[in-house]
Amino acid sequence: RGYEGGDVESLGDEPTTPWDDTPTYLTFDPWGPYGGEHLDATLAHELNHALQAVHDWNETPIFFEMTAQFIEEVVVPDDDAWKEYLFDYQAHPDWAFDYDDDYDSFYFYGAGLYLLYLREAVFDGDASFLSEIWRECRSLPDDNEPDFEDALEVVLAPRGRTFVDTIVEFTRWRWYTSTRDDGRHFPDGASFPPEALVPVERRLDAVPQTVFVEPGPMMMGAVFLEVAREDKFPESVLVEVKGDPRVRWSVQAVPGLAP
Repeated sequence: RGYEGGDVESLGDEPTTPWDDTPTYLTFDPWGPYGGEHLDATLAHELNHALQAVHDWNETPIFFEMTAQFIEEVVVPDDDAWKEYLFDYQAHPDWAFDYDDDYDSFYFYGAGLYLLYLREAVFDGDASFLSEIWRECRSLPDDNEPDFEDALEVVLAPRGRTFVDTIVEFTRWRWYTSTRDDGRHFPDGASFPPEALVPVERRLDAVPQTVFVEPGPMMMGAVFLEVAREDKFPESVLVEVKGDPRVRWSVQAVPGLAP
């Protein structure tokens, strides 16, 4: 009592297995800010970290927290506290998908939104795909290969999808939260707080113009531009993108809730 936090720590290497796993211990204050009404969700989160350690204790940092946040929603769906941690993630769609800010923000935690997308869009509402991914993450000590993105490729392949394909589609999905919910994406997207809205980089009239976005998005990041077309303009809009030719660019039209 008095610790007020919750975390999982390693007890050292596990010599009986060839992959980079570890036994752990869990420290948690049930009287602290993450206890009380959030006790079950917090236990689900921290216990999941202990289960992650069975497979790979040297995984990409963001995957630890996005997984544990997702599990909160899976195990304790009535506790919506995880939604309050979406703001830092949604505020930075231009950051890399696996960006490591060393816990300076809640970006790691909000990234659980991607796993919510996978459950609905790829795995028909079944959350057990996450166990498959963690098993595929197992790697030799001090060598994070395969990492979680490699593992995603393996798990997605039987579904006819690639990791990059899902990132492109997920970028559209993350638009439809809070007041932008259209009832066809996240099951309870309308209940997400306003802070879970991705920002619009710039609002433009659909007239001939050149728009510079600097700095551009990081790899697997995105920038959202809103284009408004008045009735007097033609129905079609031509968009030409000039970017680094060494980069594979994805340009998507994301229909909004207004015409």
